[in-house]
Amino acid sequence: MIKQLFSFCQANQLISPNDLVYVAVSGGMDSMALLHAFLTLSQTYVPLRIRAVHVNHGVRGAEADRDEQLVREYCAQNNVELVVKRLPRMPSAASEEVLRDARYRAFEELLQDVPRARLATAHTLDDQIETFLMRLGKGSALRGLTGIPVKRGAFIRPFLRFSRRQIETYVKENSVPYVFDSSNADLHYLRNRIRQQLLPLFYVVFGDDVSQNLARTLENLADFYRLFESEWQHRAGEVLSKEEGKHVLLLDKYAQLHRLYRFRTIDYCISAYYPLNYSISRAYAGQIDSFILEAATGARLNVMENLWLVKGRAKAFFYLEQEQAESVPLFAGETVRFGQFELHVEFVAPEEVRFSSDSNVEYICGTSLRFPLRVRYWQPGDRFYPLGLGHSQKVKKFFVDQKIDRPEKHEIPILCNGDEIVWLCGLRLDERYRVREECKKIYRLTLKKIGK
Repeated sequence: MIKQLFSFCQANQLISPNDLVYVAVSGGMDSMALLHAFLTLSQTYVPLRIRAVHVNHGVRGAEADRDEQLVREYCAQNNVELVVKRLPRMPSAASEEVLRDARYRAFEELLQDVPRARLATAHTLDDQIETFLMRLGKGSALRGLTGIPVKRGAFIRPFLRFSRRQIETYVKENSVPYVFDSSNADLHYLRNRIRQQLLPLFYVVFGDDVSQNLARTLENLADFYRLFESEWQHRAGEVLSKEEGKHVLLLDKYAQLHRLYRFRTIDYCISAYYPLNYSISRAYAGQIDSFILEAATGARLNVMENLWLVKGRAKAFFYLEQEQAESVPLFAGETVRFGQFELHVEFVAPEEVRFSSDSNVEYICGTSLRFPLRVRYWQPGDRFYPLGLGHSQKVKKFFVDQKIDRPEKHEIPILCNGDEIVWLCGLRLDERYRVREECKKIYRLTLKKIGK
């Protein structure tokens, strides 16, 4: 298997001699096998500087600590430098997508300090097929059906050609230790339902070769998409340009493009400003396309967050509308004025806590507070964990759900502890700061409107 791994890495230009490679290790079978395989690869085929990175989400309590301990012990035994990233407290009901996004943010923070490093994740052929089936069932565009890329920037996936059965065999033959993540058995997650309920039927109906057959289909789709992308890039050079931070479309050239090329152009312009995990539906791409072709000169469209599209006479412009991020510090025991409001925070004894329906008074757990807190307005991209929701949500989405219009959302104070939102003042507390029995310090927050 190591020889096949080396060939796959060479064919896809994933590694070079003396590269610094961080292996993302959860403690599960696939990632432990990847670390073992890369250590072996470095000793037999190509010299590499191997390090490991483990992300502890803290969601599964003692089980998460057990995973971290296994990784620590294995790295110590094999003289592998290990970086452990512990994420801020997250609700136990956090979705797979939320955890994945948090994990990748931690990876990217690590890579910022070592810009020439690679980071290897243990995605397998089975993961690829599961992703394909998930996207197929949800009605993905062609690009989504091409699956998980072998590499994206500094991220590499050396195990994408190997099935989970092959990994299991490798682990047994080499006595690689690993732990079982109980969340992998939770059928609440769509991926687990596909893995445990749908894929076994594929093997029953189509036989043991089904994974390799699906892999060939994915390769064919990827080939067609690469051809399409090449043709689009050739045409985009005549339609698209960048001027002073704006992406500019020549309207007459744009109108001559086939609809699929126009949609890809829109997709490209949005991804230029939101490169990580953005997504727009085909229907919404069609709405943007209609705006570009049919809107009156001078019309503006808020594409997403603070990304705007303006229709000119001969050109259309995508650009970011920057907003001022004014903020003020708030120390314990103090009152600050912010816009139309006064905000006060004070320490209280547990017996002084009086929960009520008054939305302008909240009690918070102060165990992790770092004073001064900051009071500011909404910023594009803000996320928090609304009390009672069970998962994170964009503040913008929360405002929409609460039917708060655009002007009003720019007047609501937001209380922050470092980079974390504590309270959308007068609206909703963040789940991470609710008062629990184990809280050692409790603070009372009071909001008062004083007018313009």
